[in-house]
Amino acid sequence: MMEAKDKPNKTASNRGPDGRFLPGNNANPNGRPKKDVSLISVLKEDIDKIPAGERQGRTWRQLLVLSWLTKAMKEWVYFKELLDRLDGKVIQPIGGEDGQPIEVKISVLSERGKELTNNILKGKRTDSGDSERRDSEAQSS
Repeated sequence: MMEAKDKPNKTASNRGPDGRFLPGNNANPNGRPKKDVSLISVLKEDIDKIPAGERQGRTWRQLLVLSWLTKAMKEWVYFKELLDRLDGKVIQPIGGEDGQPIEVKISVLSERGKELTNNILKGKRTDSGDSERRDSEAQSS
């Protein structure tokens, strides 16, 4: 438990009589501490260095590319990944048979459903005026 002598001094010169910070003052004048170094930042820093013991003077980047190419020659999954990264994934278009457009059939049972479906297919909004029409239909019933 914290004793009275261990509690922060809320009447310090950067605080007002109510214990709140005065304008322009805060509890952390040096700002947020810097984050730990990330794995990616270390990788970016070291990727073009020559590793210890590398006799041919190749960098980590060159060794990784050589390793990837070697694996791509032996295993399809590495080869496919390499192609996808170099040229981008192959586009697979969506279409009907023989490149024809896809045919979509919509079955609607109610007349109101047919009306709404037709409006949607024509690009019209279906929500405007619906509540007004429903109210007038309910009143006329």
